[in-house]
Amino acid sequence: MRSNLRMTILVLLCALLVQNCECVLNQALADGFLGDPLLLKLVADQNEKNVRAIDCWQGAVEIVEQSQSKDGMQIKWRRHVHFAFDRQKQAWLWSNAWLEFSRTQGDDQLPSESLKLDGGMVKDSAYYQFSPYIPSSKQRKTVVIRPIEEYPGGLCVEFTPMEFFAADCGEAAYKRFGGLYSLTKIGGAKSWTVNRVGDMVTVSTTGEIRNHYEVDLSKGANVVRTFHSDMWLSEEITTEYEEKGGIWLPTLRVHKRARHEGTESFHREYKLKTSGVNHAMEESVISIESLGAVAGDRIVDRRDGSERTFGK
Repeated sequence: MRSNLRMTILVLLCALLVQNCECVLNQALADGFLGDPLLLKLVADQNEKNVRAIDCWQGAVEIVEQSQSKDGMQIKWRRHVHFAFDRQKQAWLWSNAWLEFSRTQGDDQLPSESLKLDGGMVKDSAYYQFSPYIPSSKQRKTVVIRPIEEYPGGLCVEFTPMEFFAADCGEAAYKRFGGLYSLTKIGGAKSWTVNRVGDMVTVSTTGEIRNHYEVDLSKGANVVRTFHSDMWLSEEITTEYEEKGGIWLPTLRVHKRARHEGTESFHREYKLKTSGVNHAMEESVISIESLGAVAGDRIVDRRDGSERTFGK
């Protein structure tokens, strides 16, 4: 008798669970969303688990970029970036060494002088900016300390190691897909479609503005390809990953963008090499000294308007 009662309760619970899932799916379908919304939650949860497993991370990136503007000017440059990230201290650093830089207009080579070290750091709720300088100038190098609110963030404007785990140029992938999952429950994910084939989950829209994400569940649920297109331009980001200590880390990212009429183009490659993940990190790794400052450089603090000479 007791066994039959348990079975009845189990059946009712299962039926209730299925009904709730169907309600979510039917609501999403009614609002124009196609696919199983729970796939979005699966991607978000697994991606967040992979990203949050990174307590600290050090490495280097070689970045090569070629671009062409509307006026026909072509710019080519190559730089080497050392970076370090510490989650517990909410601190990270990047230090650039410029290797090549050139500008051309048609067949004409435009004058340009290579820049030396520059970079930035986020530490102790402040944004440190080590400005580039011209080697031939007599001005001292300067480190400007700004309020953390002025930190621009993002690979599109600065260098942020954790940006490689973004869905594109922006917020972390798990936040993007977690937010989209929340929208499906209130009817706000119109025109979106999600489907799964093996370990690959595709999330996309259709229409004049197209957004497309490909996620590999076997690689930390990281985004391996992003594609955006509208009436004026198209953009694609592809990323490769490797496993280190149970964490999937990026090794190569290719970012391309072009206007449909061919007047503007942009191609940038990031080749990443991890030197350590979740290892003991000395305090000096993320510091003004590691940023490249030496005795005699200027330290300007925009938070209180003060100025001093480094090393004194």
